[in-house]
Amino acid sequence: MGLNIEAQEDTPFVELDESGKIRIEGRSLPENVSLFYKPILEWIQQYIKDPAEFTSVYIFLVYYNSSSFKCINDILYCLNEIYKDNNMQVDWVYEEDDLSIFDTGMELQSQLDIPFNLIEEPVLEKKNKLRTIKNLITGKVIQVSNQYWDMIVRTGHQKDFQVMDD
Repeated sequence: MGLNIEAQEDTPFVELDESGKIRIEGRSLPENVSLFYKPILEWIQQYIKDPAEFTSVYIFLVYYNSSSFKCINDILYCLNEIYKDNNMQVDWVYEEDDLSIFDTGMELQSQLDIPFNLIEEPVLEKKNKLRTIKNLITGKVIQVSNQYWDMIVRTGHQKDFQVMDD
């Protein structure tokens, strides 16, 4: 049985499927990191007992805290245990101007046996332009880059904002 977690303001979208699809995408800043990642780690620990013939891991974190990184690291190390007997690939996606997430991917790639792809997501010129949005929860009006707005949409939080300049 799979596990799906919808993205929230500070938690990523997670899709874990027994067919071998593992996807984590968005921001990872949960208030209680252990509580958020516990069911994910438990699922991974069960999965490695009887993995799919091919496991595809896709991780695209636009921002994360150190506690979240430790959990992501734990997930990858669990999967690393089964690599020798199973086909597997990790796609670590980062935006071209995000050297921190790129460096983290390089570090993980050097520590794991799993085939590891570093995938650069281009930052388009339009992403650097600013737009004005109103936070419907706090009432604050702020300017953010289109790149940041795209991340808000990708993680499912656009309902919390009103775009003021479209």
